[in-house]
Amino acid sequence: MLLFLVHCMHQESVFFAAEALTAFQWGWLSDRFGRRIVLLLGPLGLSFAMVAFGCSTSYWSMILARCLQGICNGNIGKFSIFDLTWKRSLRSV
Repeated sequence: MLLFLVHCMHQESVFFAAEALTAFQWGWLSDRFGRRIVLLLGPLGLSFAMVAFGCSTSYWSMILARCLQGICNGNIGKFSIFDLTWKRSLRSV
């Protein structure tokens, strides 16, 4: 049971570290190429990463797939927060 919990903690740690380290790169890409294409590429990569996670046969391939999920998920939260704060700031003007 303890080994299972350690494996779960590794998965989540890799996911959130990859998400935190790539959030600024997603922002740069959206400034460079536009928000729409970046918002389309993120979930597309996330779907491929989820399939790779489901088909993984070893621990390290599962960790790599989880890392790829974090990389592709780095843009979604940032854009959601931006949309919420942007609409509020427009209402107050």
